[in-house]
Amino acid sequence: MSTWTRVLNECQQRITQDQQNPPHPGQAGQLDQYRREKIAAVEKVTQRPLIIYATACTTSGKPVPSEMLMLDVSDKIGFKTVTDSIEGPNLDILIHSPGGYPDATESIVQQLRGKYSNIRFIVPSYAKSAATMLAMSGNEILMDRDAELGPIDPQMRTQNGTSPAESILEQFKKAQAELLGNPAMLPS
Repeated sequence: MSTWTRVLNECQQRITQDQQNPPHPGQAGQLDQYRREKIAAVEKVTQRPLIIYATACTTSGKPVPSEMLMLDVSDKIGFKTVTDSIEGPNLDILIHSPGGYPDATESIVQQLRGKYSNIRFIVPSYAKSAATMLAMSGNEILMDRDAELGPIDPQMRTQNGTSPAESILEQFKKAQAELLGNPAMLPS
């Protein structure tokens, strides 16, 4: 069983405990306590502050709109809020994400690099696309043996959502070649 699967199972147990015995208002639930315990345990071993950027991209049975899972420029606010009280020069970031927008990644990297000179990324399951770019901006990447980094596949917003930038560029070049070969096609 992978580390990530084990942690997810432990989280589910805490959720069940909270459902059976709900916390009082203002009191942290079992899942939040568990999260804090795990972060503290990692920080004790590494002697470095740890933050987490994770999306519900592997949660089965709960349809989440893809826009809610994507790394975007609004995440810069979250990174700023979480890191405001964490002094440099070192920072660990656990990342679990399908990716998102490269311009948002660039902005987040600039923000983090403005404060931290040594950033280490921990990838327990996967970081794809723009999340791979984010992880590659670090000084070091730690991964579980079953973890994955994905291809860097920039996406562009289109009328139909998003499309791979490379395919849009290929289609543009193909259209250019066709028009150069037959200018009469231009009106179409």
